[in-house]
Amino acid sequence: MFKKIIFSLAILLQLSYQTYAQHDADTLLNVMLKYKLNENFLPDSISSDTSINAFHIFKLPEKQSISVSTLGNLGSAYQSNVFFDRDDTYFNDYIFSNPYYLYTFSARNNLYFNTRKPYTEVFHSMSSKAKDEQTLRFIHTQNVNPFFNIGADYQMFTSLGEYQNQQVRMNSVTFHANYEKKRYQLHAALVYNNFKYQENGGVVDTSTVDINLISSYLEGANSKIIHRDIFASQKYLFGKMQTFNYKDTIVKRINAKFSIGHSFQQGVRHRTYEDAEAAQNGYYENFYLIPTSSYDSTAYRFIENRISVNSERVFTQKTGLKFTAGVGNIQKRYFNFKEYLYSNYLSYYSDNLIFATIKKSVFEYSELKFNGEQYVSGYRAGDYRFSVNLSKFGADSSLFAFDLNVKAERKNPDFFTTNFYSNHYEWETDFIPSERLQAELSAGIPKYSFEVKASGAQLINYIYFGIDANPKQYDDNLTVMSVSLRKDFHFKHLHLYNTAIWQQSGNDSVLSLPELVFYHGLAVQMYYKTHLSLQLGYEISYSTAYKMSGFNPAIGQFYNDYSANAGNYPIANAFVNARIKRNVQLFFKFEHLNSGITQLLYTPVTHYPIKSRIWKIGVKWTFKN
Repeated sequence: MFKKIIFSLAILLQLSYQTYAQHDADTLLNVMLKYKLNENFLPDSISSDTSINAFHIFKLPEKQSISVSTLGNLGSAYQSNVFFDRDDTYFNDYIFSNPYYLYTFSARNNLYFNTRKPYTEVFHSMSSKAKDEQTLRFIHTQNVNPFFNIGADYQMFTSLGEYQNQQVRMNSVTFHANYEKKRYQLHAALVYNNFKYQENGGVVDTSTVDINLISSYLEGANSKIIHRDIFASQKYLFGKMQTFNYKDTIVKRINAKFSIGHSFQQGVRHRTYEDAEAAQNGYYENFYLIPTSSYDSTAYRFIENRISVNSERVFTQKTGLKFTAGVGNIQKRYFNFKEYLYSNYLSYYSDNLIFATIKKSVFEYSELKFNGEQYVSGYRAGDYRFSVNLSKFGADSSLFAFDLNVKAERKNPDFFTTNFYSNHYEWETDFIPSERLQAELSAGIPKYSFEVKASGAQLINYIYFGIDANPKQYDDNLTVMSVSLRKDFHFKHLHLYNTAIWQQSGNDSVLSLPELVFYHGLAVQMYYKTHLSLQLGYEISYSTAYKMSGFNPAIGQFYNDYSANAGNYPIANAFVNARIKRNVQLFFKFEHLNSGITQLLYTPVTHYPIKSRIWKIGVKWTFKN
C-alpha cells in the first residue's frame, strides 16, 4: 500500500509545476502561510524555523523533553522523565495510543499551507548499516489557484534495533486541502497511521560482556497499531464585502463580524498483539483464552461533530474581544474480548459537550485567554477542562515575557482501564474520574535567552499501572512541583545551552521522578560568506536516580516496576550541523559517546537498554518553485 502512496506523492510533485504555472508571471510577492488548527479546529498561524540550532535533535520525544525513557529503539514507546513535559492526552480516548502520541499524525497536529508557489520539504536520516535506522519526512503543498491549496505529508521510521526481535516499522501519511474564498473556508484531511513493532519483552541479561550474545524474553511477539481519520472543518463568514487596491490590483475581501463553523471527524483506532510462542517462553502468568498462543485485539471508532459561533475581525477590532462558543457530539463504539470467548463485546456511547474560548486584551501588551469544555452526557458526562492564561510582553517583546496558566480538569478513566479482556490480562474496575489542578508561571528575557518557570499540580484519583501491570487508582491527593531554569550564553562564535529542572513527586511509589534533570550543550558556529554556516559541538544530559518503570508489551503500557533505579547516568553526544545557502540543512551526529565507559548497558526501562555508540547523518531540502 505504501508503494502506492509514495507513487501518488511523486505524481503530485510532478503535477505541481503544471498546475501552478499561471502564477509564475504574477507580480505579487511569493508568500507562504503555515498554520495548524487549535482546540476548536480554527486556524492558528505558526512560523517556520530555518535555524541550524539543535537541528541534530530530530527524534520527536527528544524535541519535547530533555530527559526521556524509551525502549531503546527509534519509534518505540516513550515516556518523558519530566512530568510537565508529558503528553496532554485529555483529547485521547484510546489509551493504547499514548506511548506513541508524538509519532501519530492526527487532525489536531496536521499542517496546512497557503503558498503562491509550490513548496516541497524532504528530510532523511540514516545510521550505520548494522542498526539500519532510517527516517523520512516528505511534505509537498501547492495552490491549485489563489483560493485552493492541496498537499501531502508522509513520515516513516524504520529500525532493526541493536538487540534481538526489536524491529520497528512506522508509516504515516496525510492528504490535506484547504479552501478560502469570500465567505467560505474549508480545511480537510485524510490521515492514516500504520505502526508495526516486534515485541521482545526486553533483554534477559544486561550485564553480559558481549552484546551480540544477549537474548530477549520474547521471540514471536508482535504488535500493530492503526489510526485512520477523515476530517473536515468549515466556516461561513457574515459581513459586508469590501474592495481595496493592492499594487494596482483591485482585491475583494469580506469585512466579517461573525462566522458559523462546523467540524466533522470520523476515526478508527485499532491495536493487535500476537505471540505465536506464548506457551513456550514462560513470560506470561495467565492464559485466559488460549493456552498455546495469543491474538488480542481492541478497537475504538468514533464520529465527532462540532458546531460553533465565532467572532471575526470587525467585531474584535471594535471590542477587543475574540470568542468561540459551540456544542459537540461524539458517537463512540468500543470493541473488546469478553467472558473469555472470542465474541464481540461492543459498547456504544453518545457524548455531548459544550465549549467556549474567549480572548481579551486586558492591559497594554497583554492578553487574557479563557478556554473551557464541559461534557454534559455520555461516557464522559461530567468531564471538563477549564484554563485561564495571562500572557504579557514588554513594549519590546525581546526584553520581557510573562506567562501565567491555570488549569482545572476532570476526566473519566479511559474505557480500557475499566474494561479489558485479553489472553493474559483482564480487569473490570470501578474507577472514579481523575481530577487535575495545575498552575504554571514563567518569566524571561528572550533577548538574553533567559527563562525561569515554576509549575505545580494537584492530582486527584490519579490512575497508573502497578507492579502487576494492572491499572490502579491512588485514593489520595498527589502533588507534583517543578522549577526549571534555562540560560543560554552567546560569545561571538561560541554558544552554550543550559537547562536545569528540579521536580518532586508527593509519592514515589505511585509516581517516581528524577529530582534533578540537566542539559548542557556547547557549539562553535562558523560562517563562510552567506553560503555556508557550520556548528560543531557536544551535548550532555543527566538526571539523578529515580525508580525505574517497566513496559508490558501485552497491554502496551508503562507500569511501575520499581525493582531498580534508573538515572544517575550521563548521555553524551557530539554533532555537526550545517546549512548550505537557504534550502539545505545537514547534521552528522555521534550518539551515546560514553557508551561502555562507566557501565556496559544503561536501561532507563526495566530490561530495555538504550543503544550503544552509534553515528547518524541527516539532511533536509526545501524547494520553492
